Amino acid sequence: MTNQRSIVLLGSSGFIGKSLCPALERAWAGPVVTVSLDDEPRPGHVQLDLLAVDTAELRAMFERTNPAAVVNCTGALAGSHTHLVNLNMLAVANVVDALSTLDDARYLHIGSAAEYGPGLEGVLTSEDAPVAPTTPYGVTKLAATMLVRAASQAGEIDATVLRLFNPVGPGLPASSFLGSASEQMRRAKETGEESIALGSLDAYRDFIDCRDFAGAVVAVLRTPGASGEVFNVGRGKGVGLLAMLERLMAISGFDGRIETIGAGSSASTGVSWQAADITKLTTATGWIPRYSLDDALQSLWDGVSRRSVESERIIP
Repeated sequence: MTNQRSIVLLGSSGFIGKSLCPALERAWAGPVVTVSLDDEPRPGHVQLDLLAVDTAELRAMFERTNPAAVVNCTGALAGSHTHLVNLNMLAVANVVDALSTLDDARYLHIGSAAEYGPGLEGVLTSEDAPVAPTTPYGVTKLAATMLVRAASQAGEIDATVLRLFNPVGPGLPASSFLGSASEQMRRAKETGEESIALGSLDAYRDFIDCRDFAGAVVAVLRTPGASGEVFNVGRGKGVGLLAMLERLMAISGFDGRIETIGAGSSASTGVSWQAADITKLTTATGWIPRYSLDDALQSLWDGVSRRSVESERIIP
């Protein structure tokens, strides 16, 4: 066991984990231990499957890394019901069991706005709003949040839940609306295609730059007395998907047609309006979002463009 306290970042190879790791490294004087399924080329990385490892092995890993805090970014947006239950619920249960024997490690659990279900048009959703998820993704994320909060309220762990709304940044999965749009625009510009196909553009969402989300995580880690609490993380504004798409088109330079086919993301089916009330988080921590939506979209497009250049370099 090391005497220097660390921050352990679970799910470090995923979209959220990758965006969060640099902010944790800047903010934390000790080591940031990354944990994922992948064998990442960085010092101190732990390659681990949260489902395959038993609780005793996971507890031993925590004892070796000596965390002051564990931040859990693992999870799945899409897949079979079994896959969603395994990644969004059972993996969390394993982490909670392993942490329950550690005396003073904080646990930050990354939840989702999908736990709320449909919002009322024009009304910001607060943390005490009714929860009625409409998708298997939302149901499994809510079940994990309920488990974490119950364990915290029982005194088993010191846990805080951050309900993340719609993050935007480099590496956004293609299963998301903007991730799919940006990837299709990149391909269309490379191949000369004149159109891309997306789901319905009628919904409104609360989009937030990943760098602002990372700032929120750091702010909560610096705030004592948040055990058992849930905090929304968004910009506090509902923005139409069509408006976001038009801004992305302007940034990318794609001027083709948009064809709408079918519904939107499977993670938020049936939700036409959603925006966060972030009053609780800003009051408790002083955090406020600092990046504009254009900043977020530019970083998304820059990431897509970098992937395109890197793929060209490896072609013989």
